[in-house]
Formats: sequence, C-alpha cells, structure tokens
Amino acid sequence: MNILNLLFKNFISGSVTFTKGPHSLVYDGMGNTGQTVFQTAATPVQNNGSMHAVIYTYTKGAWIVQPYYQHSSVPTNAKVGVIKGATTDGGAITINRSFKSGFSLPARFEYLTSSGNGSPTTVNLIYGPGSAATSFTATPTYQKGGFFARGDISFVHATTYTSGDVFGAKGTDPTQVRGVFEFGFIFGNNITTK
Repeated sequence: MNILNLLFKNFISGSVTFTKGPHSLVYDGMGNTGQTVFQTAATPVQNNGSMHAVIYTYTKGAWIVQPYYQHSSVPTNAKVGVIKGATTDGGAITINRSFKSGFSLPARFEYLTSSGNGSPTTVNLIYGPGSAATSFTATPTYQKGGFFARGDISFVHATTYTSGDVFGAKGTDPTQVRGVFEFGFIFGNNITTK
C-alpha cells in the first residue's frame, strides 16, 4: 500500500500475492477514495477511477504463462466533464519462451471492452462509448549481461468503435500496426550470467 498517496492525494493502491511452487496469484487494486477535479493530459478523467486486476502466473523451465483479468471504472463527475461514468473489462494471456542463447519471445493476446452502448454522454475510455478491441503483441528480446535489445510489434483491431475515435488521420481506421525497437543497459548488482 502506498501510504504517501493515501495521505496526500486520497488515492490508495495495494497488491496481494499468493505463491506455491510454479504458481502465483496476484490481486492488484487502486482507486480514488473521493472525488477530485485534478486533471492532466495523460489522465483527463481517470483520476477519480479505480482499477482491479487478477493475474495468474505459471512458470516452468523456460516457459511463463500468464492469463489475467482487469476491470476499471470511471465514475460520473460533472466537475471534470464526466456526465455519465463507464467501465472497462479486459482479459489477456501472455506466453513467454526463453532460450539459452539469451533470446526470449514473449507474445500477448488481449480483448478489451467498455460500457456505454454508444451513448454520446458516456465517458470515452477506449475507442468511443461501448467500444471493444483485440490486440496481439510480440516482443522478441535479446539480453546478455546488462545489455538488452528488443523489438515490439503490435496489431490492434477495434471490433466496435465510434467513427473519429480510432486510428488514422481522420480517426476512422479500425486497425493499426505499431512497431518499436529499443536497446540499452541494465545497471546494478541483480544481473546474473549463465
């Protein structure tokens, strides 16, 4: 639990983990304990919201399998322009396979939906009120000692959406492919060599 957030910003967060052998189960939760008019460009409406996630992880040898469920809620708050609140529900599965050469291949499939049924007064949390989307991401990664390099390619498809709230110059394309490449160094005494 982050006590500083609780004391100064009326926001509380916490996590509980249960582990037995190769299995672990995590509950993560966070949320505002009141209402605020504080907004930023990154979180224009979410500062009054809450989020809950349940994450199961199975680890065996070179494999990690991790399905999870996430629920978020943004309540009605006329002071910040949220005439009608909304929720999101999502599920995903991540599978990672590591190889002795320092190479690993994580991949993730996700489905996300929001409430609102296309009502124009409901806050937009994804691609318009009542929208839904699927995504697939692959992140091939190489690490040797402190050096790492990874690429990331992601395919997103909005299955239901409001025209103007999706991708492309006019916000009307329901599909987007994104890619990024990064490399760097990890510093510290937690690096293990094999």
